[in-house]
Amino acid sequence: MDATQHIDASWLFERFYRADESHSISVKGTGIGLSIVKATVQAHGGKITAKQSGDTITFGAVL
Repeated sequence: MDATQHIDASWLFERFYRADESHSISVKGTGIGLSIVKATVQAHGGKITAKQSGDTITFGAVL
């Protein structure tokens, strides 16, 4: 990801979502990790958020 690419944070927690529009096979991983985090946080009554600033995405979780 470069600083000019905007990520729609609402999709980051969806299973198998990849920000790379080409869905390139050169990118490793399954895209399931953040959906597991979201489910875990919600199971504990919490909320998870993501915010992009330039080329950095910051995640927050409140339990």
